[in-house]
Amino acid sequence: MADKAVREIWSKGKVPIVVGGTYMYIHPFLYGLAETPPADWELRRKLYERAEKEGKEQLWEELLKIDPVYAEKIHKNDLRRIVRALEVYYLTGKPYSSFHTNWEKAKSRYPYLGVFLVRPWEDLYQRIRNRVWDMVRDGLLGEILGLLQKGFKEAITSPQAIDYKEFIPYFEGQKTLVECIYDTIKHTKEQAKRQLRWFKRYKDWLRIDLSTTDNPTAVKLIMEEYRKRFPEV
Repeated sequence: MADKAVREIWSKGKVPIVVGGTYMYIHPFLYGLAETPPADWELRRKLYERAEKEGKEQLWEELLKIDPVYAEKIHKNDLRRIVRALEVYYLTGKPYSSFHTNWEKAKSRYPYLGVFLVRPWEDLYQRIRNRVWDMVRDGLLGEILGLLQKGFKEAITSPQAIDYKEFIPYFEGQKTLVECIYDTIKHTKEQAKRQLRWFKRYKDWLRIDLSTTDNPTAVKLIMEEYRKRFPEV
């Protein structure tokens, strides 16, 4: 869908602007997907059965031995990624991370200017804290309760479901609301740190510190850099 939108915008003589998204979306969009083998559903089923019998962490420990690079990048409870990494290893005999190493060195599919808007960590942490409290005030608990009542507990307890899974213990009477709020703040901070570490690898991106740069100046800097890199446009 993103590729189609980019082509349509270009066809009209306009410049597409892609905003937001985590590195797990941005990188595949810019560089394509890693060339891993297709799913082996029978093998995958067996791995999920093992997870039920032995526990998720046991499979993660196994992954840690055969592919420590990838195992250290993911959460011990991220069963979907653990299973996929083990599946690829058993199919190819190669660590899952080896496919991503080549992928990360690939050439971009598009000519582009990357812009990374940054803030000092103290400022970012305060914004994360305020955001979580604001979400609770704006009805997050009602939204989560509605999902639980519709049977979506498994979906909102996945490792990727930050802002949702942290509140399940509140509804199950295991933690107070304040404890769940601070768990959410903690996990969001951890995710933000992972994002910051990832984007440091994009050495040619324009970085703008919004704590010292107002919005009009930031726009001016972006336009100047764009014209410098793409004078023909």
